[in-house]
Amino acid sequence: MHEQGFKTSSTGLVHGMPPEPCVVVILGVAGDLARTTLVPSLYALGCEKLLPEPFALLGMARRAWDHDTFRATIRTYAQEKKGFSDETWRQFAKRLHFVRGDLDAPPTEDYARLRACLKAVQAEHHIPDNVLFHQQLPLYPKDPMRPMSAGSRGAHCVPQESRLTPPAHRESKQGMIL
Repeated sequence: MHEQGFKTSSTGLVHGMPPEPCVVVILGVAGDLARTTLVPSLYALGCEKLLPEPFALLGMARRAWDHDTFRATIRTYAQEKKGFSDETWRQFAKRLHFVRGDLDAPPTEDYARLRACLKAVQAEHHIPDNVLFHQQLPLYPKDPMRPMSAGSRGAHCVPQESRLTPPAHRESKQGMIL
């Protein structure tokens, strides 16, 4: 297993000015980018005391996870990094929350659950309405005429001939370059 060290820099931060309290919401948190890079990077910032106080992370994905399953899954990726600390992880893990949802669902269903969970996380950690959303998108949409959402399943839903054309050069029926 290849170990990479956590390297962080605070050169972009104004000295003496801590970041504003916030909740980071990652839509599609079960994806590779979030699991292997985004959340472990946030953990690294926590190790360096560069996260705002208070801070929380709310992940949303289709997986049938609860908060503890989400935390255990993310831990496996964070502990692969050089400099992992059980004590720092325990503090960081208290800030991780999960809600199951599909962004292709009607707004009255999973979006409502996301909103309720976000409000609960904000109340639990005493965080004002300062929320950063990160949405992971698939490489290819299911239907090029329909706007993509994080709930789109990716290349296996696109006809075979569409997968052969790089997305930057494929045009939709309306002439839009995808």
